[in-house]
Amino acid sequence: MAEKKAVKTTVEQRRAKNKKMRIIERTLQFLIGILAILIIGGLFVVVIGNHESSQGDGNGGGSTTLAGSAGEEDTTETEPEETTTEVPTKADGTLIHFSALTYANEILPASADDDETDGGDEEDTQETGSEEDTDAAGETGETGGEEAATGGDDSVTASVTDLGDLYASETAGFTEEFLTNLTAQHVFVVDVTAGEVLLQKDAYTATDPASTAKLMTALTAKEYLELSDVITVGDEIDLIDSASSVAGLTKGQQMTFENMLYALLLPSGNDAAYSIAVAAARAETGNDTLSVEEAVSVFVDLMNENAEYMGLVNTCFKTPDGMTADGQHTCAADMARIGNWVANDATLLEITGTWKKRVVSLTGEDVTYESTNYLLDENSEYYVSYVNGMKTGSTSAAGKCLVASAEIDGHEIICVVMNDTDPSRWTNVAEIFATLAGTN
Repeated sequence: MAEKKAVKTTVEQRRAKNKKMRIIERTLQFLIGILAILIIGGLFVVVIGNHESSQGDGNGGGSTTLAGSAGEEDTTETEPEETTTEVPTKADGTLIHFSALTYANEILPASADDDETDGGDEEDTQETGSEEDTDAAGETGETGGEEAATGGDDSVTASVTDLGDLYASETAGFTEEFLTNLTAQHVFVVDVTAGEVLLQKDAYTATDPASTAKLMTALTAKEYLELSDVITVGDEIDLIDSASSVAGLTKGQQMTFENMLYALLLPSGNDAAYSIAVAAARAETGNDTLSVEEAVSVFVDLMNENAEYMGLVNTCFKTPDGMTADGQHTCAADMARIGNWVANDATLLEITGTWKKRVVSLTGEDVTYESTNYLLDENSEYYVSYVNGMKTGSTSAAGKCLVASAEIDGHEIICVVMNDTDPSRWTNVAEIFATLAGTN
């Protein structure tokens, strides 16, 4: 009996133990299930949260504000996603919109907006320069000759010198003597083929554009006009300043847009700038009854829209001809970007690279235009054979300006000097190109 009782006790203990083990096992399984649910739920929340965050960033995001228990706000900056925008074109390949151009070793100021200026009330003598600057060739109003963050590990820091903010690429070969004696107040030289800045000096300081603004006038008008479109000169030429450089247009004269571009970019005709502006604005709005004042206002708005598309940081246009006006300004770095767009437009590069052009209007006027860019004149002491285009500018407020392009060893170089003197703008740019070409 005692043995049977002992066996029975052992069986009961084993059953109790097994029951206890099953309870423990089920409890563990239950806890593991709960843990798995929590993990899966947490991952789901993270994925959904990231998805919503990326959607918010893609729509302009900025900062996200969360209400705290104490009513405080937490503004956490979220980095916007990188986006690429396809540049739409016309059927002939003409660019319609612009996009930002940045260079790996470019030096950007902390805030380019700080350099903006409201222009000036100084009386302007468009393209004539100061009276004492008129040269022996009879230069009067250009008729006789014109007159986004640093990128990469190789970024450099601009040094502040007696010349202002100055940076020169070590590989470019500019001498200390040249840099010390560089008279232009604002300079920007870029190898657009390599995407490398070669020289910059006070490149983001606001200055008057003078007639270099006509490069943007040409780019903007090409979005809305075909080269074969006929432009009839009207009352808009009454809006130009009396000291303007002109192409000699008369009311009622008819000219193709292509020939009007020659009138704009070779003799630097302010009259051509206004005629082009009015024609382009009426074409863009589809309203031929726009007054000349309304049309000019529309066109200037289009110029500034393009400046925004291009990522220009210190440029605002007020006139289509670049004549000094309150609030109108640009900077050397921005002009280099505009020049880059011109260099990528085969028609405009060809026109700005032409020294002399005979133009016969549809109404019979026959005129030969000469460029104001002496670097293109084979008979000039400033002639540079590999310069292939761009534009001059000169006002009392802007000084002597030059945007020049050249092809050197298969590389397209854009050089901008602003607020310089004559003949220094010619000699400075010629020496810059000669240094880069290794012929100095």
